[in-house]
Formats: sequence, C-alpha cells, structure tokens
Amino acid sequence: MIAQQIIAQNTVGTLLLNESLALDGYTVYTPNKQSTTYLIDNCGQVVNQWTDNPMAGLGADQYILEDGSLLISKFDPSITTEPSIGTGGSGGIIEIRSWENELKWRYVIRDSLQLQHHDIHMMPNGNVLAIALDRHFLEEIVVMGFDTSSNNQRELWPDKIIEIDTATNEIVWEWRAWDHTIQDLDSEKINFGSVPDNPQLIDINYQEFSFGRQDWMHSNSIDYNEDLDQILISVRNFQEVWIIDHSTTKEEAASDTGGLYGIGGGLLFRWGNDHAYKKGEFIDRHFYYQHDASWLDEPFHSSSEFFNMISVYNNFINSEYSLGAILNPTVVDGIYKMGEGTYLPNNIYQTISHPDTVKQLSAAASNFQLLPNGNFLLHAGRQGRTMELTSDDDPVWEYFVPMRNGVAIDQGDILQVSDNFTFSGRKYPADYIGFEDKDLSPKGYIELMPSDLFCNPLSTDVYKINEYGVFPNPSSFNITLTNLKAGDPLTIFDVYGNSVLTTSAIKDSPTLNIQKLDPGIYIILSDKESYSFVKI
Repeated sequence: MIAQQIIAQNTVGTLLLNESLALDGYTVYTPNKQSTTYLIDNCGQVVNQWTDNPMAGLGADQYILEDGSLLISKFDPSITTEPSIGTGGSGGIIEIRSWENELKWRYVIRDSLQLQHHDIHMMPNGNVLAIALDRHFLEEIVVMGFDTSSNNQRELWPDKIIEIDTATNEIVWEWRAWDHTIQDLDSEKINFGSVPDNPQLIDINYQEFSFGRQDWMHSNSIDYNEDLDQILISVRNFQEVWIIDHSTTKEEAASDTGGLYGIGGGLLFRWGNDHAYKKGEFIDRHFYYQHDASWLDEPFHSSSEFFNMISVYNNFINSEYSLGAILNPTVVDGIYKMGEGTYLPNNIYQTISHPDTVKQLSAAASNFQLLPNGNFLLHAGRQGRTMELTSDDDPVWEYFVPMRNGVAIDQGDILQVSDNFTFSGRKYPADYIGFEDKDLSPKGYIELMPSDLFCNPLSTDVYKINEYGVFPNPSSFNITLTNLKAGDPLTIFDVYGNSVLTTSAIKDSPTLNIQKLDPGIYIILSDKESYSFVKI
C-alpha cells in the first residue's frame, strides 16, 4: 500500500486523505444547477443518492435525519409556480425523502407574499423550523417609520420563522421580525424609540448598503437548542447572529412580553455588528456576511471544550480569506450579558483556518462544523471545496466537488471558482444513528474517468508521495524530478498498478518526456522518492 496519508495530484474529487486522522464518515452535497443529492465516503465514492425531477434544484441546504431520511429545501417549477418575490437561496418547498428516495413529507411556502429560503431544521419533536420572506408593501413600511427619503426600497421582505407540524402541516409557532421593529426618526409612529437603548428590537432603517434591498435581512441559517428552548439565526445583511426565545406562545412571540425571559419575541442576544443598533462603527464589526451559525450542542459535542458555544462561517473578512469562527456568549443565570451597552463577549473565542487561506475563501454560502473527533470542517461554497482540519489546523481530508454547472467532469479537468458552486457539505460520523442498517457500500464516483488512488492504491511497498519533487504538474510534455540522482532507477505506474515505463535517471534532476502517455494520474516509484503527477 502507498503511505497512509496520500497527497496526490487529483484535480477534483478527493484531493487529500489522512485515514488515521480524518473522521471516518460520510458527507452530503447537493451541487448547484442539478437535482441530485449525493452522500459520499472519504474516498469520494457515492454510497447513496437522492435523484429528483430534472427541473428541480436545491433551495440551499440538506441534512441526513436520524432515520436515514433526507431533509431538503428545494424549488421545483413542476410543483409550484415562480413567486413574485425571491432571493438567493430561495426554495419554497421542504421535503423529507426516505433513504430509498420515497417522498415521505412535503410542505410548500411559495407565493406572492411569502417564500421559504435557505436553511431548515428538524426539531427533536419532529417539527420543522423554516425561514421565510414576509412581504410588506409601501403603505405598511411607511406606517412603521421606514425612511423613504433616505432609502430606495418601496417594499421590505423581512424574515419570519415558522414551525411546521409534519403530521398535520399546521404552523404551530411563528416569529416575525416585522413585529419587533424600532425607529428613531418619527415620534408619531407606534414603534418610535431609542435604537441603542433597545437592542432587543430591530432598527427598520438599518441598511446593509446605502442602496439597500428588499430582501432586507437575508437570514441564511437556523438552529434550535432543546436544552435552552432557543432559536439561533444568522442574519447576513445585518452581519449578526440573533437568538430568539422559543418558549413563547404564538401571541407572545408577536409581542414584547411573555416567555421564559419576559420579552416575548424580542431578541435575547445579537452579536457581530453593534452598528446595527447604533452602538458601534460598521468598520469594527466581527462578522462579514456570515453563514451557518450553529450551536455546538448535543448529540456530538457534550464532551467538547466548545459545548454550547456557537460556530459560524465568517465569509468575507476581506477579498483574500474566510474563517471558521467560534463564539462564546457570556451567560449568567441564563441571561446573555452586556457590557457598555453591547452584548458580550468583546471578541471571537477562536478562529480556524486552512494553511492555504485561498482554499477557504467564499463570499457566499458555506458551512463550518466541529466534528465528533475534535476536527474542524470548512466547506467553501463558492469553490465547492470541503476541508477537514485537526485542532492544530493541519489538513487531513479535502474534497473538491467534480461538477461544472451541474454536469460531472473528468478527473484531471480544471475548475474555476463558482463552476461547482455547492451551498454546503455536511459530514456525519460513520456511527451516526441514521446510517444503522443502511447499505453504505461504494457505488462509484461522481467524476468521470475517476482515479482509485486514495482507497484502492497501488499494491507496492509503503511509499510517501512527494508532491513537490515533480514539476510542472500537471504537464502535457516534460516533467523534471528534482530529487533524483544520475543512475537512480524509476518506474511509472498508472493508478491501476500497470507499469508504463521503467528507466534510470541519466543525470541529476532528470527530465522525462511524457507526451506518449494517456491523460491521467500516474505514480513514479524509485528507490529514494515517490511522486505523483497528472498528464493532461
């Protein structure tokens, strides 16, 4: 077998695997511009897939449930027509499909006044939480003190959260941002007040940019903590995460009284951009168009040092990098504490970064996970790239979605940013309860002309692949082997173990002509070094 950690020159699919350090598990993806959801192993082989109507597409996210079913948000013009409102991540249809891809449940929220978008969450009671746009017209927003002289919008589509009973399709709980607005411009309006003195309320005149947009909040993730009975959302356009009390009734959630904390549907906690409630400068914010705010809670993190902290993918810190971030809210006797009028803490608890920061740059989409083995997983959505890192930020697994505009490509093809846009890649441990009694045998790769380099490598002695000793790589004509000396024997193998060339170095750092080799991945074995290269 080749060494336990293989760093090969694959261009797509699995690019890196350290079997001893990577979490043994399966990762679920629904690449953009196509309608199939894939569950893959660490080798990049598909172990299950859910194929949908070709007209359908992902709304934004998908999850494997504890019975092995798929929970997914999607759009499908064969089921419902296009609404007159919309945003990135729009779906409108939520489904649960069995492991065998049988439709078990569907809910549609997609019309001229409301539209489900982005994330969904399965609650322990079997209900589903969803985010939806909540359309309000000019007359309504003016009544609530919206400043039409400074802001260009003539409608606002704030978000609401609904809880759907999957047995009855009844909305059993609802929270609307619209019910919790404040403004300090017009004292004649019912929601007039001091914005900085009321951080539990949402400034209706806060704008992401000077030009604004109707999709005012653009919330992109939702999570629920059963122990706290609280909901966490990532509000991208405010560059904040918010926490809301779920112990309220429907009526209390629309008011400023009631619930466990006595403020109804008011925000219990907000963090990332104090400027959104006039308590700081925009330049001093901590979050930058963040995604995937999640509690590090049960079932995977009860023994972790990060238990009940919050993980966030901090997308666009600048044009060069994104980061995984862990936030540790200051909580005393169940209350989120403030200091000098802003919520604590003052800074992010910890950041996580791939050594090559370019690989994790994604201005949109993406997710960040703490895995059960203590590793971190970063998925850069714009790049369709997933990276697993140890707690020391050492890469141990990397997967690059092998599609271009929804069509599988050959191993060896080169992708550009956004060719393989994939909103999220979520990894589950091999012993996850949802995989019990399921057929997890490998069923082939997504990419065409795949390489078996990682999990069916050459049957040779133990070798360590030197990824730096051959250049240029990939190459069409010649390659130079920098560490070989004159007289060193070498053999080139294809990925199936077939010898295609045996020779000796005629000089130090020899150059080999590879024009006659077929395109593909090759291994060079010598007495001293081993290399991999791609012939294109």
